[in-house]
Amino acid sequence: MDFSQVEAEFERLKAQFEAGAFTEAEFKARLEDLMIQDEQGRWWMIGFETGQWYYHDGQKWVQSEPPPVVERRREQVEALSQEGAAALAAGDWGAAIERYEAALALEAGHPEATKGLAEAKARAEEARRPETKKEPEALPEVPKVRWGWVVAGLIGLILLVILISTIIPSGRSPDEFAFWAADEIIAPGECTSLHWEVPGVELVRLDGPGFGPEELLPSSGEAEVCLGESAVYELKNPDWEFIAAVEVHVRD
Repeated sequence: MDFSQVEAEFERLKAQFEAGAFTEAEFKARLEDLMIQDEQGRWWMIGFETGQWYYHDGQKWVQSEPPPVVERRREQVEALSQEGAAALAAGDWGAAIERYEAALALEAGHPEATKGLAEAKARAEEARRPETKKEPEALPEVPKVRWGWVVAGLIGLILLVILISTIIPSGRSPDEFAFWAADEIIAPGECTSLHWEVPGVELVRLDGPGFGPEELLPSSGEAEVCLGESAVYELKNPDWEFIAAVEVHVRD
């Protein structure tokens, strides 16, 4: 029996218990029979009251999510995001909103789903607006073209573009950035890992507990953080310009 089968069996037993098929003690005993061991040798079980996963660290039960469950949820999120993108491309705003909201319910702050949901809602709102007809405006009198001024203006514009391109480095779209936490909700004292990918730069900064103000990190990597209270981590470039943020919530 794998983790998904254990979850299905838990739901079946819970429904029977709530229907009065057996007592609380019998329900707990059956849940103990559903304990499962992962590849690291840790024992996992679903809590009677919370319905959440816990593993035994050798001394106590710690609330967390098994890696197969996390991976399965991530695959579901990616599938829903792709379905939302397909619906958005087809102009089905309602279906796109539904898929993106389902993805964000599984993984809050997912970059593609967050952006797609905002675009789908904007398109849906635009489609609901009534069309208004405008009266044709009288065409203004066209002045005579002075070609000498036009040529001078074009030359000035070209020079300005060249000047700006030499001073300001080319940027990248925020859609290419990725910044997430493996577990966005943890228990006090528990650890999780931050992951980031920032194409086009060599170094980045992490602004938050556990990272020094002068510490520079590779543009793609991960770092473990252990927290006693909730914290927000901001990903910035070496010049302290904001790129993205993620919050790790510590349960009370």
